[in-house]
Amino acid sequence: MDLVTTRGSIVVGVDGSAISNAALDWAARRASARGVPLVLIHAFSADLPMLGFGSLDSDDAIRSSGEQLLATAATRAHAVDPALEVATACVGGFAAPSLIRASAGAVYTVVGSVGHGLLANLSLGAVTGQVASHAKSPVVIVGRDNGTSTPFGRVLVGVDGSDPSMLALREAFEQAAERGAQLDVVTAWQARGRRDPSLAQGSEWERYVETSQAKVSGELASAVAAHPEVKVTHEVVRADPLRTLIERSRSADLVAAGNRGIGGFEGLHIGSVTRGLMGHTSCPLLITRIPPAKR
Repeated sequence: MDLVTTRGSIVVGVDGSAISNAALDWAARRASARGVPLVLIHAFSADLPMLGFGSLDSDDAIRSSGEQLLATAATRAHAVDPALEVATACVGGFAAPSLIRASAGAVYTVVGSVGHGLLANLSLGAVTGQVASHAKSPVVIVGRDNGTSTPFGRVLVGVDGSDPSMLALREAFEQAAERGAQLDVVTAWQARGRRDPSLAQGSEWERYVETSQAKVSGELASAVAAHPEVKVTHEVVRADPLRTLIERSRSADLVAAGNRGIGGFEGLHIGSVTRGLMGHTSCPLLITRIPPAKR
């Protein structure tokens, strides 16, 4: 890992699975569009269950297999853009810690929703959950068939007024501008009791709508001035945020969300809405977080 610089690059974890290949394709397209390097990381450990418990009996053989996998992945990335700068790293150890280390300074860290393994039929794998919770960069989760449909020309972002969601809004705007897509901003609100933090400004629905629209309008002002060609809509709806974003993801090319919203407790890595989105959106999911130094 020390020989590969990930700062300013898009990092993607590869393991040769179909969903890993979908994540690789997404990462290669975005790296090509942004003109940044792409770093492919494959982690290996002799006791990983997908190796068959002894089918490869030495670290050298396992590493050789991993390097061959990376070479195939690099060829796949160059099929997207032959001029794309691609670096590879075959790292001993488990995948999640390797990707979390590599995420420091990365533009995005991209992972498939699940990979190889005994539980590959789950909607979300353990590695993906750990990377989403602890990565230093924004994380993009690509699921089954996320990147194969015809583009809708829409980027969707969920905003609740929290700092992480405002960061997600800025990232979503950049994605929309990069793609020439429309940006749909959604604030979905459903009070879950008298202590719901959304009620701090008063419980009248009209006041909540007015406050939410003002927050988003202020955040979008400078971005709209820089990219006036991007069409932006903002809708405040009285509905369950998780269900709303999952349903609307069916006609979007990307969903963006902060790692946590205004609820939960201090120190929570992933909020309930964002965790519910992971592995369940019909398009790739972009998760942003405020760096600890800026909180």
